[in-house]
Amino acid sequence: MADENVVQSLARVLPTLSAAEARVAELLLADPEGSVELTITELAQQCGVSQATVARFAQSLGYTGYRDFRLDLATSTTREHVRRERFSADGGPIAHDASIGDIISTIGYRDAMTIEETTKKLDPDTVETVAAALARSPRIDIVGSGSSGLVAADLQMKLQRIDLPAHHFADHHLALSSVALQKPGGVAIGISHSGQTREVIDALDIAAQANGTTVCITSDPDSQLAHASDLVLRTRSREDEYRSAAMASRIAQLAVVDILFAALVHRRFPVYSEPLSRTFDAVKQRRVPHVRRRKGQDDDSR
Repeated sequence: MADENVVQSLARVLPTLSAAEARVAELLLADPEGSVELTITELAQQCGVSQATVARFAQSLGYTGYRDFRLDLATSTTREHVRRERFSADGGPIAHDASIGDIISTIGYRDAMTIEETTKKLDPDTVETVAAALARSPRIDIVGSGSSGLVAADLQMKLQRIDLPAHHFADHHLALSSVALQKPGGVAIGISHSGQTREVIDALDIAAQANGTTVCITSDPDSQLAHASDLVLRTRSREDEYRSAAMASRIAQLAVVDILFAALVHRRFPVYSEPLSRTFDAVKQRRVPHVRRRKGQDDDSR
């Protein structure tokens, strides 16, 4: 857990914890900064569990004990405090009586934190390997559901602009049919925040059976999708009261897509600059010319 935000890690592993350990995690998630001040005895008492349970909880997260976990939590919450000050956000959920200004600050803080944490921990070697695989791939399939499907469509559009054979289908039957046509050297990319979306997992399984290289973009490296993939591009984001809207997770996925596309174009710019220019020229004439109005022009025309 040392390579990622502690609070983020707690949220990710919460569904896998025992009932007693989950009570510890829930209390820590409810007030990370306040929890830093608690001794192991105080934390155990507040959660209604034994000190041994708290110690096992910390060890299950990869720490030697509660003391090491507490130090890491303190470091993490200090960094978050600085970020929140920058955006004038308190870091908590959006209150029912929040002003529009409060909403702007909170969403700005969360999105900025999501991009910062995702880019900080994204493995450059994996990005390079995926970019190289895409550059030489005879067939590229990109699969996602819901908001991850929108990200998949964005990646397909980007790859199409540099004349790579990329496919994305919103209909999952068509997507499964497409990945079945994968071949050695081909690439299938599955996008899922949770890494547990059945349609995406099934698509990558079929692509693997066809000897395609499988890649996933997910927040959970221990998910079924990650285990089904040859290469994992990991995102980091938190979702809370608006989780169903998949807000921060989509921002993280789009950041990874942008990084992957930039790496791909950068490594072969002489090849890709020509199709980029041609596709840009094909649509630029569809733009409405900008008309700059002089001050007071609207009043004079009335």
